[in-house]
Amino acid sequence: MRLELKQLNITRFRGLQNISFSFEEPETWIYGRNGSGKTSLFDSFVWCLFGKDHLGRADYEIKPYDKAGKIIPRTDVEVEAIILVDGAMRKLRRCYQEVWVKPKTEIEEVSKGHTTEYFIDDVKVSKSRYDNLVSTLCDDIVFKTITNPLFFTSLKQDEQRKLLFSMVSITDEEIAEENDDFKKLLSDLTGISIEEYKKSINTQKARIKPELTGLPERIAGLKEGMPEMPDEARISSEISLKQALVDEIEQALNDAAANAENQNRVRMSIQAEINKLELQQQEIRYQHSSKLNEQKAEIRSQIAEVEFKIINAKKQAELVANRRIALEADKGAYETKLQALREKWKTIKAEELIFDEHAFKCPTCERLLEAADIDAKQQELTAKFNTSKTQRLEANKTEGLAVVERLKSITQELEQLNGGEKQELFIGTRLDSLNSQLAALDQKNKDFEMLNQYIENSKLIEGLKFQLSTVTNTVDNSQLIDEKRQLTRELDELKSKIALKDVINNTKTRIAQLEERVSILNQELASLERKEFIAKKFEFEKNTRYEEKINQMFRFVKFRLFKTQVDGQIIPIFECMVDGVPFSTLNNAMQIAAGLDIIHAISNKHGVSAPIWIDNRESVTEIPKMETQIINLVVDPRYFKLQQVQTESFELKTA
Repeated sequence: MRLELKQLNITRFRGLQNISFSFEEPETWIYGRNGSGKTSLFDSFVWCLFGKDHLGRADYEIKPYDKAGKIIPRTDVEVEAIILVDGAMRKLRRCYQEVWVKPKTEIEEVSKGHTTEYFIDDVKVSKSRYDNLVSTLCDDIVFKTITNPLFFTSLKQDEQRKLLFSMVSITDEEIAEENDDFKKLLSDLTGISIEEYKKSINTQKARIKPELTGLPERIAGLKEGMPEMPDEARISSEISLKQALVDEIEQALNDAAANAENQNRVRMSIQAEINKLELQQQEIRYQHSSKLNEQKAEIRSQIAEVEFKIINAKKQAELVANRRIALEADKGAYETKLQALREKWKTIKAEELIFDEHAFKCPTCERLLEAADIDAKQQELTAKFNTSKTQRLEANKTEGLAVVERLKSITQELEQLNGGEKQELFIGTRLDSLNSQLAALDQKNKDFEMLNQYIENSKLIEGLKFQLSTVTNTVDNSQLIDEKRQLTRELDELKSKIALKDVINNTKTRIAQLEERVSILNQELASLERKEFIAKKFEFEKNTRYEEKINQMFRFVKFRLFKTQVDGQIIPIFECMVDGVPFSTLNNAMQIAAGLDIIHAISNKHGVSAPIWIDNRESVTEIPKMETQIINLVVDPRYFKLQQVQTESFELKTA
């Protein structure tokens, strides 16, 4: 399939404003200074097809910026590409538009994001139909690879390797066809990759090696710690002799134990009789003590009662004293009051009414009243005076009688209070008597020792204790016990030496088992290392064949797919070279030439060609001949805007 770009119409794509280019010639030259939009021109073509830039980024900004570095709002982006596909003309257009709506509650429109519209031959279609058409033209990665000389080498090595390996068909069976080891390897690889196979081998080796490394040390440790074989006949003779001695000592200890048991029964019988008598003595002391304690308790109870009465009497005496003081004070006050009432009675009794002749006047004119009127007035006043005097004398008398009655009551109460002092004296005498009785009982605490029964029991206890002291004490067997303990230790040591025979035999058996395990692990490790060697050899052969077939597709670019390390290990790599020089160290012109060679091979393999965009074309004087459309992007400071230029005007040409 041959794709040719015939026309590219751009509307506000990044820095490109309403620009169109026609591509009628096999090779087109577009000039512009740095920043004029050469790379954006290529990006617009890729975006129109795939919605991404030439580096595969889908999230980069395609809208233009103002001088302040802000995105210009209300700007729609549109790119239209007219493509000739195997002689058939197709028109593809992608439009990126802003969506603005005016809510009912708002005055101005607000942005609701963006939408993308797709057109094929001026007919609006869905995104899926648009993408399906583009995918039928060419795969995304293949398209970017065959349109940009530097795209393939910008991919990760794994991606480059995958793309080139997909161009070569070599089966594992072809590689293993004449090698039985390889055939066995492929049978082992059923269901897994060779990388998984090698990881499995490494896992098994990692399990075996630590164990294999530690086994010799364990075997050496067992051999070093294995004791010498003992003289079994000599040790058995010594065991028999010492066992006989132990038996004799045990018999002597048994006899001594029987004798000690008889003596112990006699001692226990005497001690039981002593305990019985001491129990009787304890009962006598208890009975005597109980009787005394009962008497003491009774007296102490009486003492407590008397002391309680004394406390109450003292409290009562204090109250009486306070009452006496109060009564004496009241008595003095009432006597003084009585004397005052008597003086007042005399004063009232001596009062007389004397009239002033000039006192009887008219209150209005102050004229003296008539004689008859004065006499009536005097009689009226005299009656009132006498009545008042009588009333006051009676009141004085009544109050005096009440005071006399109160004085009489106070005198009687004082006489009663004086009689209580005799009762307090009697209580004190009773307390002294009770304390004397209690002291007398304390002197009788040991009177039980004079009782006949107690004296008789004491004599019997003393005789039994003497009898107990005469019973033979237990024989000292400590020496025999020490001898037996020593012989037992010696017997254990001799028996442990005999047991060493089993230990030695078990150790030898364990050493043989470990040595057999070493042999098995060595065989397993050797088998795994052989499998690993065959797998690496297979990979080496496979890489060699792939490398040969891949490099046959290129004119001067070569690829190295593996290298051998200093230790002989073969590791997979991916390195593009020209005449043995790595691609990364080539100058720009050689990198573009190498990229064109890669495009040539991939285009031939996939049977598809597309316009090749060569950026920085001014740095390359010659390029390999290509059977496809070429668009050269040239940096020239004389062109402030992109301009398509005829090749005859410049000394740049294809070889």
